[in-house]
Amino acid sequence: MKQKTLLFLKKHLVKLIKTHIIKRKPKYSISKKLDVIIDVLKTGIPWISLKHIKGHESTYRKFFYKIRDAEILHIAFTNFINKLQIDHSLSFIDSTTIINKLCNGESISYGFSNMKHKGIKITTLVNSNQVPLSFSISKSNLHDTKLINGALDNCNKLPKKIVGDKGYLSKDLKKYLFSKGIDLIYPYKKYKKIKKKSKDDNNKFKKNKYLTNSDEELKLLKERHKVENFFATLKQYRRLNYIYEKDIRNFKVFVEFAFCMILLNKCI
Repeated sequence: MKQKTLLFLKKHLVKLIKTHIIKRKPKYSISKKLDVIIDVLKTGIPWISLKHIKGHESTYRKFFYKIRDAEILHIAFTNFINKLQIDHSLSFIDSTTIINKLCNGESISYGFSNMKHKGIKITTLVNSNQVPLSFSISKSNLHDTKLINGALDNCNKLPKKIVGDKGYLSKDLKKYLFSKGIDLIYPYKKYKKIKKKSKDDNNKFKKNKYLTNSDEELKLLKERHKVENFFATLKQYRRLNYIYEKDIRNFKVFVEFAFCMILLNKCI
C-alpha cells in the first residue's frame, strides 16, 4: 500500500476513534496501534506471536475489540464512498468462499462447492476500475442469487447495470432488479429457450428460439475478470485467506479494513 494513502487512512481513523471511543490520552498512540492491526492483517500473524510491539498484546487486541464494537471501519468505508467521486453506473458482481479454521457459530456453513469445510461467502460489487462499491458477508450454503440483495442494501447508489456469471441466471431476479431500474446481465445457457404463442392464441407454440446475448452484453461479459482480479488483491492480505477468528465479527472488521485500503489505493 502507498504511504500517502496509508497516512490518509490512519488520520481519518484516528479522528473517528477519538470521537466515538477514546476521550482521554491513551498510553500508546492510536496510530501505532493501527500499525499493529495492519501488520496482523497483512502478515496473518496471531495476536499471541506479536513480539516487536511495546507492551502486552492484549492491549492491542482489546483496542481492536473496541473498534469492532463501535463499527469504526464500517463508518470509514461509508464515508469514503460518499466523499469520493466513484462511478456507480456499471458494476460487476461475484462472490468468493473463505474456509473456516477456528470460528464456532451459526454464521458459517458448508458450501456447495466444498462440502468438507465450513465457511462464508463474501459478495462484492466492483465498478469498471475495480473499485469496491459494497460487499456483504453471509453463509456459504446460500445461492448467489440470494446474496445480491445484501450487496445492494449496503450500496450507496444503485448501479444501472450489473454484470454477473451464470450463478446469477434467474428470470425472477432480473425482473425484480428491472423494477428498481437495474439491468442484470449474465451469459445465457445454451439450453435456455423461449416460446412464443401463435397468432390464434390456441395454446400452440411456434418453434423454440435460443436466447442469445447482444454484442454489447458480450463485451461487458468479457470484463468479468475485474471482479476476480479484485478478489486476488483482497486475498493478498493473509489474514483473510482463512477464518482464524473465533468470533465472525472480528473477521468482518479485517474485511472492512482491507476494503478501505483497496478503495483508497484505487481512488487516491
